[in-house]
Amino acid sequence: MKTGGLQARKGWSIPAVLVAALLILAVSGLTFSTAMPAKRMATPTASARATSGAGPSVVEFVDKFTTDSSLNSSAWVTNGPAATAMLTYQGASLLSPVTPSLGFSSAQGMSLSGATADYTFDAVQTLQTFLPPFDAQATVMATASHGNTFAFALTTANAGQGMYQVGDLNATNPYYSIGALTSVGPGLPWVGVRVLDATPSLDTWYTLSIDVNASGVAAVSVAQGSAVVGTVSYYIGLGAYYLFLGQFVDTPPATGANSADWSSVYVNQTPTSPPPPTIDGMLADPSSIVIGGSTVLYTFVSGGTRPLTTVYSGLPPGCNSRSTLALGCSPTSAGNYTVAVKVTDATGRSTNSEANLSVGPLPIVPPHVYGVVADPTSITLGGSTAFVVIVSGGAVPLSVSYSGLPPGCSSRSTTALDCTPAHSGGFTVLVTVTDSQGRSATGETNVTVGPSSPPAPLVTPGVAVALGFGGVALAVGLAGLLIGRRRAVDGPKIPESG
Repeated sequence: MKTGGLQARKGWSIPAVLVAALLILAVSGLTFSTAMPAKRMATPTASARATSGAGPSVVEFVDKFTTDSSLNSSAWVTNGPAATAMLTYQGASLLSPVTPSLGFSSAQGMSLSGATADYTFDAVQTLQTFLPPFDAQATVMATASHGNTFAFALTTANAGQGMYQVGDLNATNPYYSIGALTSVGPGLPWVGVRVLDATPSLDTWYTLSIDVNASGVAAVSVAQGSAVVGTVSYYIGLGAYYLFLGQFVDTPPATGANSADWSSVYVNQTPTSPPPPTIDGMLADPSSIVIGGSTVLYTFVSGGTRPLTTVYSGLPPGCNSRSTLALGCSPTSAGNYTVAVKVTDATGRSTNSEANLSVGPLPIVPPHVYGVVADPTSITLGGSTAFVVIVSGGAVPLSVSYSGLPPGCSSRSTTALDCTPAHSGGFTVLVTVTDSQGRSATGETNVTVGPSSPPAPLVTPGVAVALGFGGVALAVGLAGLLIGRRRAVDGPKIPESG
């Protein structure tokens, strides 16, 4: 299968092992407008018709997407395991799943898009399976085509049996057509390509039918309005079959978007005596959450007489069991849980399975450094300062490291670091705080270290005393000298005679 549609192959013929005549299937039981314009029109209404095989027909499964506001999680799962097993292998390439983009309206039903890149696919898959004889039918309109805009398919759990119809409605692509393929084994490309409509149109409603009889032969047809435009038959086996709706792109180059509107889908299944129920798989999606998050526990069941009853055990606190194949769960306690499910059919036959769920604690915000303070920010050599880190958040224990410290100060893991610098200068100190989950935050501050202040003049006490006494003696001596000199000059006073 190549991009955007069916790969043309020389010498197409139905293999001998799949011998069956091409059938033009009657669709008289369907209600459609007889005049379908090329552009969008009102959604047709699908009604039940008789299934292959003897016995009365019953509606086993129906979903009118025009009445839905979202995907019915009790009936469908996005990119389910069976759909993934089938769509992964296309041609010689491995495709990767992408999350489908879904929209719902009362006029067009469910809009499905998402697979726009090369080697990608998306799908919605039923949670239940169907056993032949049954008739599956869907109404679909391609609104934008890049590659295989729509796929309507049946597949076993391992994609070992099944078939599907695909539509590439991009007229510029080399494999432009609506066609059908079948499986030849698990993990192998799908083969047996047959073109059912060589000139399909965008914005036109098509009815896709897969009618599987009690012998495992699938009669496939495509109708536009009341006219059947192509049919083919394959032997595909007895299943049990999951049903899915999807799209994929498997080979470049093709450009543009993929989008299709699905109006409705239903399966009419003839009452039979089904085998005991079998759980093909159980999973939690997502399988790892934190408190406050939600998950869905999906159980995929083949066989069994409907209705089925499901009972869950081992659920986390905050989650309660109820009878559904898609159980929503919002845990209130952290831990690792093994959730078991028991499925019992209407005849009392049962089967069991389990899935693992991991619930983590409430998330802790990363560490944040609000600030780093140097107290004081300016000191002189010989003085001390302290670096104080203000931090919040983070998973404990926290690790603190300092860089750019003045010489004489050493880093250690603390939010209050004492520092006595040994050299003067201006320093920018960077602090890094790392939590136990490896998340880190940083902050910085500046500190200035000035030189030592010059000392005040000092006199040695012993010298001061000596100088003091010497000064007094000198002063006294000088005074006596001056007095004696003055007396010598003036001479003795002689009394005057009368």
